[in-house]
Amino acid sequence: MIKDVGAIAYTTVGSDEKGEKTLALGADEFINYKNERFEGRIRRLTKKRGVDVVFEHIGPDTFKGSMLSMRRGGKLVTCGSTTGVMGEINLNLLYQQQLHLLGSFGCTLGNMKSVMDKMATGRVKPVIDTVLELKDVEKGLIRLENRDVFGKIIVKL
Repeated sequence: MIKDVGAIAYTTVGSDEKGEKTLALGADEFINYKNERFEGRIRRLTKKRGVDVVFEHIGPDTFKGSMLSMRRGGKLVTCGSTTGVMGEINLNLLYQQQLHLLGSFGCTLGNMKSVMDKMATGRVKPVIDTVLELKDVEKGLIRLENRDVFGKIIVKL
């Protein structure tokens, strides 16, 4: 979807296998945060400028690096906390770089309609990792906890 607005897409991943999948979906670059500090690579890729927007859904494990990846006046949208709910914020960085931190739990009905329309026409394809029966939901939760997921887990009733 970000390619629709002409943006460059950098992704962070925990394995090169996941990185290759992001490239297949249209990402411009992936950074395996287990092999290198992604904030340093982002700074190199953007010629020290930083990125305009970070979508952060991991939490404490990546939050600091996400803040360091932003340009002056950049926005960080946090929409999850896979690795925990408590994190530290460098207040000097926050005000000196005039950063914007936003929390997002979801989207508006208009956003949802727009995405559903794009899915219906094939412009956006959902990434589905696994489809499980309700009786197997624990397997899905274990996969989530182990971060062995690429895409959504669908639970059928």
